[in-house]
Amino acid sequence: MFYLLFGLILLLFILFLTGRKSVHHEIIIHSDTETVWNVIINMDEYPNWNPVMEHLEGTLIQGNQVKYLLTPDENTAIEVRATIAQLTAEKILKHTGGNRLVFSFRHVYLVEEINETVKVTIHEDYRGIAVNFWNIKPIEKAYERLNYALKERSEHVFSTKAK
Repeated sequence: MFYLLFGLILLLFILFLTGRKSVHHEIIIHSDTETVWNVIINMDEYPNWNPVMEHLEGTLIQGNQVKYLLTPDENTAIEVRATIAQLTAEKILKHTGGNRLVFSFRHVYLVEEINETVKVTIHEDYRGIAVNFWNIKPIEKAYERLNYALKERSEHVFSTKAK
C-alpha cells in the first residue's frame, strides 16, 4: 500500500513538473499604440470585433477579477475567470487564473511601438497536471484570429481618427 501511494504521489509530482505549454502570436499593426491599446481595453466593444473573447463582467484595474467567455472554435465556449496581474497603459495587460496545481494560465498582451507601427504580442503560459493532456492547437488558432481581428479594428479606428 505504501509503494502504491508513493508511486501515485511521484506520478502526480512528475505530471505537475512536466505540465507546461505556451501559445505565442505576434502581429504588426499600422496604427499608433494609443489606438491599439484603447481597442484592447475597451471590452464593451468586443462583440463588434473580437471573435474569440466576450467580456462578461469586471473592469480592467490591476488586482480586479474579470470574467469572459473564450470561444477557441465554433463548438467550444469556456468561461474564464482571471485576475488582472499587471496593467501598464499602452504597454502591457497581464492576467492570471486557474488552479496552480491542476491548470493555471498567465495571459499577456504586449504592445510595442516599432518604426511607426505597433507590434502586438499575445503570449500565454499554461502550467499544471492537466496541461499534459490538453490540446493547445485550438487556442493557438484562436489567438491568431484574435490578433488579425485586432489589427483590422485598430487600423480602421486609426484611419478614421486620422481624417
